[in-house]
Amino acid sequence: MKSFRNDELCDQCTQIQEGDGINPREESLKERQKENRERAERTNYRDQALAKQAARVIDQELASRASSIGCDLGVSHIEVSASGAHVRAWVSSLQHPDDPSSVERWLQAFAPFLRVRLGAVLARKRVPTLKLVFAADAPAIERQSQGQTDSPVGEHQ
Repeated sequence: MKSFRNDELCDQCTQIQEGDGINPREESLKERQKENRERAERTNYRDQALAKQAARVIDQELASRASSIGCDLGVSHIEVSASGAHVRAWVSSLQHPDDPSSVERWLQAFAPFLRVRLGAVLARKRVPTLKLVFAADAPAIERQSQGQTDSPVGEHQ
């Protein structure tokens, strides 16, 4: 009985199978190289990543500190310059504040702190300059309150 198994094994080893001669490590390496090339070819990949990171950080910081001015603030749109050196964030409120100019002044005073927090999170040599713009409409905050968890990020222009 032992010779039967050996003969069967020898027969199987002598036949050429579909995957013979292919090194799985080389195949996975080729796939990763292809993915890396595709990622590099995609335009605005880094800018979009920066926009998402900036939107998360700004949303978190505004949510934790905006109660001091009496209105809930959130990021409705992010725009990143082509070089990634400048970030402009449009901040909006779900309810209209009594004095929009006081919210704008608070945002301008809060922007340097947000830039420091952004620099702590980003893995970049230079922290982008940050400009916060107060917008009256608030579609992003309404979507978040309906259960969507993704941060609203505008497309790079």
